[in-house]
Amino acid sequence: MKIIKENRVFLIGYFCLLMPMLFNFLLYPKGSSLQLLNYWHNPLADVFFKYTTYLGDGLFVGVLILLLFAIERHYKKPLELLTVYGFTGIMANILKKIFDSPRPKLYFQSKAYMQFVPGVDVHLFGSMPSGHTVTAFAVALFFSNYYSRGKAWLQIVLLLLATLVGISRVYLNQHFFEDVAVGSFLGIVLTIAILHFGTWYLNTKLKSEPN
Repeated sequence: MKIIKENRVFLIGYFCLLMPMLFNFLLYPKGSSLQLLNYWHNPLADVFFKYTTYLGDGLFVGVLILLLFAIERHYKKPLELLTVYGFTGIMANILKKIFDSPRPKLYFQSKAYMQFVPGVDVHLFGSMPSGHTVTAFAVALFFSNYYSRGKAWLQIVLLLLATLVGISRVYLNQHFFEDVAVGSFLGIVLTIAILHFGTWYLNTKLKSEPN
C-alpha cells in the first residue's frame, strides 16, 4: 500500500514504541506504569503536559483545518482532514460507550496516592480509548502523508508530537497507558483506511471520466 510505504519511518517508529508497551501490559498490573510516571510529577512537567495535551484537542484540529484551507486554497485536504478527525472521533466515542471503563482517579480511589496537575479537570469515566491520542496520531499521520515525503526527520517530529500527547494523557491522570496504546493504534489504522479509500475513489473517478 502506497500510504504505508511513504510513511514507513513514521510507522516503524510507532511500532518500536508500541511493542515495549504491549510487553509492559502483559508483565505488570494495570496502572503500574501510570503510578511510576505519577511519582515524577514536578511543576515544569505539569505546565508542559497541561498544554501539550491540547495538540489532541478538537479545537486545535479546527485551527489546523482553517490554516490548511488558507495555505492550500482548495477544499480537498481540509475536507479530508475533517473527515479523518470526524470519523476517528466517532469511532473513539463508540468504543468509550462499549467499554465504559473507569479512569485512573476512579479506578484507584483511595487505594493509591496520586498527584494531580492544578487547574486540570480530571474525568472519571470513558477511559478506553484515549480520544486525544486517537486524534493526535490520526492528524500526525495525515500531515506525514502529505508533507513529509523525502523528509524522514519530519515524520519523526510528527510521531514525537503525537507520542507526547499520549504521554500527557497519562501524566494528567486522564487515561492509562493501555488507553493511549489502543487510541494510537485506532487513529493510525483508521487514518490509513480513510486516506487509502480517498485515493482509490479519486483514481476510480478520474478513470471513469471521458477524455
